[in-house]
Amino acid sequence: MNRSQQSARLCVLLVCFSGAKRASRVTSELGEGVRSGGGTLLDQVVLRVSRKGKAMVHDPRRTRAGALTSALTWGVFGLLASGGSWRSLVFWALIGAVCGGLYAYFTEHLLSRSQLKRIGERMGPDTSALAIWAEAADAERLLSKTAPLQPETASVAAVADDLSAKVFAGGATPGQSSSPGADEGPPAATTAVTTAATSGLSMLLLRYPGEHAAQAALKEAPKAGGDAPQVPQVELVFESARSGKRRVIGPAKGVAAMAKSDVLSWGLFGVAYGAIVGAVGNGGILSWIENGVVTGVLWAILGLFAGTLYGLWAGRGVSARRLKGVGPLLPPDSSVILAWADGAVTERTIGTLSTPDAETLVLHFNSVARGAILEV
Repeated sequence: MNRSQQSARLCVLLVCFSGAKRASRVTSELGEGVRSGGGTLLDQVVLRVSRKGKAMVHDPRRTRAGALTSALTWGVFGLLASGGSWRSLVFWALIGAVCGGLYAYFTEHLLSRSQLKRIGERMGPDTSALAIWAEAADAERLLSKTAPLQPETASVAAVADDLSAKVFAGGATPGQSSSPGADEGPPAATTAVTTAATSGLSMLLLRYPGEHAAQAALKEAPKAGGDAPQVPQVELVFESARSGKRRVIGPAKGVAAMAKSDVLSWGLFGVAYGAIVGAVGNGGILSWIENGVVTGVLWAILGLFAGTLYGLWAGRGVSARRLKGVGPLLPPDSSVILAWADGAVTERTIGTLSTPDAETLVLHFNSVARGAILEV
């Protein structure tokens, strides 16, 4: 098949650099490279390891969305609270943008402190990495966009419609690997990549027949503790109805999770704020209680709106609309789980989320000198 006639595939690109700030500086350039090659950028994640070996990770798109969401909601609430003062709107919008951006920068990821510590140790001090999820027809062309940047390592996994995958790699540690069932393509003049034993992190894709089967499998997953195997951290659930309409759910950072969290936090803030106003107003104990309850309810409603908007814009890595190009991965009446696990996962770990009729792809992020490389 001619490359120009190839259908779009889900591609995962991992590029590692020397220099803690290098990955951040090339995000725009690589994003433009994806688009210039006819692809669609779905998500980006930047990892940086300081000279002291401390690792931090952030999603540029979610950071921007977090800042804009908080600027909008805080600005509107400031306007309402001040009785229509535009100065108050601008002031609280700026405060919200700063706080929302910082919150998204430091918290919008699933990696724990222990995971970040281990990744930092394996990457080495003063290094960085950029992971890109994209819709692209030619994975090798996507990989070629990294060559002018002179990375330490660069690898890309092309995921086919049947959840098989092929990895091409370049940079300082070149290689090629394929999962069982991957279609044959032009061979790369490279050597074999490292084994999964060096995996610091693994990405899992599990596809189930049935629109709600993924959520059902998630509910049946064993609880932590005792002899129970480790359950991978689920980041996103994708559902496709019989009609082909898709939706994306973020169990930890999505609409429902963030709305629930903000209802509680904003409501408690409202109770405290109302109680202080009632007490200062010398209305007595009844006024103290009344003001606290009423203000708490109003702020809880506002928190519901703010949390829903935040979860919609910043809490999820990708929207259903942006998945149009890789639709074959989500055929009608099916569902998919995207999850993460420590190290090289075992069949027992996969079994915590899998079902007899589920299809599975495991993508390893393997440690090498001054970076990491993908392997299936």
